[in-house]
Amino acid sequence: MPHELRNIVVKELREIVRDPRLLIGMIIVPVLMMPLMGVGIRSAMEAAQEEVSKMETGLLNQDHATGGHNYSDLLYALMIQNNMIIRNSTAPDANTAVSWAVQNDIGTLVVLPPTFSEEIGNGTSVNVSVYQVLSHFGFDEMAGSERVNSVFTLLTTSYSMRCSETITPAQTRSSRQSPQTSCPSRLSRERSSMSRLRT
Repeated sequence: MPHELRNIVVKELREIVRDPRLLIGMIIVPVLMMPLMGVGIRSAMEAAQEEVSKMETGLLNQDHATGGHNYSDLLYALMIQNNMIIRNSTAPDANTAVSWAVQNDIGTLVVLPPTFSEEIGNGTSVNVSVYQVLSHFGFDEMAGSERVNSVFTLLTTSYSMRCSETITPAQTRSSRQSPQTSCPSRLSRERSSMSRLRT
């Protein structure tokens, strides 16, 4: 360390030691504030996570499919598997279901169309409506729709795995000649539309 720089450092250290206010402001306050801020942020995050885990998700299942190709049942099972609290709606249409969700303080509503499983089976895209009720525009409210999106990602993965298991090597060879016989990734083209409702 050069002599001039050492003199400056020694001078500043002497001033800090002589003036207790500088010592408190520069060292003691930051040392105390950092742990307190960490505890506060951690408590806020835990409270938000607990609030999200208690949130109910409404489901209006209009899917007419039955049997082994009922993808709405698979979606429901994935929601339960991900610890989502599901309340089924018996509303005749989406607008009535939205009113039902608002009246029952349900933050997120998922509406499956009547041809949900059929369109997936036919290889066409599926439009699923996800309604998010917003009252204070908080993190916990937006987390409801994010949980639904993560379940749709799992459904896409599950479908892709099922699809790959059903293709035999002979089918793979024939699909090179006729692309229509291959198993398309149908859920990857799935679109979600979100409507935000302020109560």
